[in-house]
Amino acid sequence: MSIETKPNHTPAPWSIGSNGVTTKVVDADGKAICMVTYRKGHWNGDLLAAAPELLACLLDVLDADGDLYAMDFNRYRAAITKATGDNA
Repeated sequence: MSIETKPNHTPAPWSIGSNGVTTKVVDADGKAICMVTYRKGHWNGDLLAAAPELLACLLDVLDADGDLYAMDFNRYRAAITKATGDNA
């Protein structure tokens, strides 16, 4: 199955940016995409910042159509690491 898609979101990479007062998910130019907050034990900034990479990985899996050799597992692990904030 081939998935043809044209992302209609701000191009990656996204990252966390802060000016000391607010924390935001920002694009490669440092422009804000959304505000992020820490709420009741949950930090969603890492997941939001990783969204474009996670989408790209899902599209790759669908495009590979079950061909494990066509899948880039290191890329998938990197996207999951970014999403979970496990950068240790």
